[in-house]
Amino acid sequence: MAFTLNSRRIRIVGSRLAADVRAPNGSAWNPYELDLNPYLENIYGRFDTRAPYGNFFGSSRNLRVDNHGLLTAELNNGSGGWSRASIDLNVFVGVSSGILVFKRLEPHTGIDTTATTVSLSGSVFSAFLMGSDGLMHQHQMDLNNHYANVNGHFRSNSGDRGFYATARNVRLGEAGQIFILRAELRVGNGWRAAEVNLAEDIVNSYSRLIFIGRFTPPPSFWDKFLEVFEGFPLVGFVVAGIYALMGNMEAAQRAISLSSNSTIVMTGVVIGGLLGGPWGAAIGAAVTTPIGIFVETSLSPTQQTATIERYIFETLRNTIAAGAAGALKVWLDRLATPAITAMFSEVNRGFGGHIASGVVSGMGTVVSASLRRIFDAIQTGVFPPEWHAVDAMVAKLVMARTIHSFVLTPLQPLDEYKPPLNDYKSLLPLDESEVLQRLLEADAQDESSLLDESKEDLKSSPLDVRKAN
Repeated sequence: MAFTLNSRRIRIVGSRLAADVRAPNGSAWNPYELDLNPYLENIYGRFDTRAPYGNFFGSSRNLRVDNHGLLTAELNNGSGGWSRASIDLNVFVGVSSGILVFKRLEPHTGIDTTATTVSLSGSVFSAFLMGSDGLMHQHQMDLNNHYANVNGHFRSNSGDRGFYATARNVRLGEAGQIFILRAELRVGNGWRAAEVNLAEDIVNSYSRLIFIGRFTPPPSFWDKFLEVFEGFPLVGFVVAGIYALMGNMEAAQRAISLSSNSTIVMTGVVIGGLLGGPWGAAIGAAVTTPIGIFVETSLSPTQQTATIERYIFETLRNTIAAGAAGALKVWLDRLATPAITAMFSEVNRGFGGHIASGVVSGMGTVVSASLRRIFDAIQTGVFPPEWHAVDAMVAKLVMARTIHSFVLTPLQPLDEYKPPLNDYKSLLPLDESEVLQRLLEADAQDESSLLDESKEDLKSSPLDVRKAN
């Protein structure tokens, strides 16, 4: 959604999100307020968006929102105390026709728009999924329980399973085809190439993978990125983000020229594409700020790399669920250099094929190194010294007001970051069986038959989001 790309003077007035919002024609900014109370609820001291009526405001205090769209507050935790909570509004709030709009996560949402960092180990499919709490939770599903090999083709009728015993070279597609499951399936004494689109069969049900079979076919990878920035006059998600940030064509053209000739900038863009889903769109918006800094300041390659990494970390730090940080490094270990190269080709297409030929040199190594530093920092809370220097530089630029072509907002201090807890289930008052029963009852009227086939997947690991009475 990324409403901050088209908003300025962002603030909280009571329970209302207020901002000056870019008009559809792009030439004016109009004041608008969106009441968050009907959309956000307080679940034992944490924000959530699943309830149909919200009503968090009566049990909250000290609300604040920063220019990155992060809403923080103290919420009554139901035990006589107050808990500090936050939620990234960019995940749920966007701009449509010049006004702010809130879009909840649907009970069954396509994984093409809400899943990221997908991987396959044997027949087990893993992904980070956007939850109704605005956080990314890891979940996995054994595809062997849902697909059969029928004459060299994948089939997913009720009761089908066991394809993996007669398959070889099982893998996921690359770049724009990451949800395509491919394999060679045995037919008699030979093998046949087969594939199936997982995004047509699997949905995200509040950060849980649910197999329903034959979901609505998703649009292409690149179409989803362009949809995020629909209506902008330039093509490509980072190009659109640059234009929105700079606000004028001359500054945007200088930034685009710098980007297409910079391995460091392209590293940030490729990382956004590899992570994909909600993270990809958010990173696409986030890296435009470092690009603007590069245009107006003189930084060494080391400083530029640290700045890109720092802003990507800034994006991810607010949307990683407890216990999930380690899984990011597992995903990185499985990431192959050809996948990075394929993603770079997709990014180059978004830039109209104008990225300098020398930029691709060593891209795989550079991207992997940056991702590892970022993921290490998320997991441990220990930061490269260059990142602290970036914070000091940005603070100095903000104070001196030396950036003229766009509004530069402060970074959240690194010393305020706390690594995600390994486990917060002990804080939740409901046990798993009760949560499972409530989820099944809530969807029973219109989709009970579909969910019955997926109970095994729901029970495979504890639920991260527990619903209050």
